[in-house]
Amino acid sequence: NAEYMGPRSLMQTVAQMILALASLPAFTAELSSDDRNCRESLYTPFIRYLRDESPLDGREVDRLERFLAAALAARNVSSAAETDPDAPPEFFDELVSTLMSDPVRLPSGNIVDRSTITRHLLTDPFDPYTRLPMQPSDLIPEDDLRER
Repeated sequence: NAEYMGPRSLMQTVAQMILALASLPAFTAELSSDDRNCRESLYTPFIRYLRDESPLDGREVDRLERFLAAALAARNVSSAAETDPDAPPEFFDELVSTLMSDPVRLPSGNIVDRSTITRHLLTDPFDPYTRLPMQPSDLIPEDDLRER
C-alpha cells in the first residue's frame, strides 16, 4: 500500500534527490543528455514552485537552480555539437533528429541511435514504429553507418 505524497512533499523529495545526486558526474552527464527531461520549460516552474511552496532552505533551492542551469547549459552545448547541416540525412536519428553516435537497426527496420532507443525502452518496451514488443537484445548494430 503506497503512501500518498502530495505535490509539495513530492517536489521537495525530488529536489532533495537531485541535490543528493548532483555531485556524481555520471548523474550530471545522464541528466544533461536526456532530451525529455533536460528542458528549461520543466526547470523554471519547478524552481518557482520550490521557492514559493517548499520548506527547503533558500540556499538549497539556489544550489539546485545552479545545478539545473549547468545541466541545461551542458545540454545546449551538446545539442549544438549534434547538429551539422552538412551531414547526410541518414546520419540523423529518426526519432529525435540528432546525429547518431551508435546507430542500431530496430526489428521494424528503422535506424536510431542506441541511446535514444535505450531511453525509450526504459519506459515503453515496444518498438516505437510497430508497437511490437522489443528488448535491447533485438537491436542490430549498424557498423557500416557508424564507420561512415
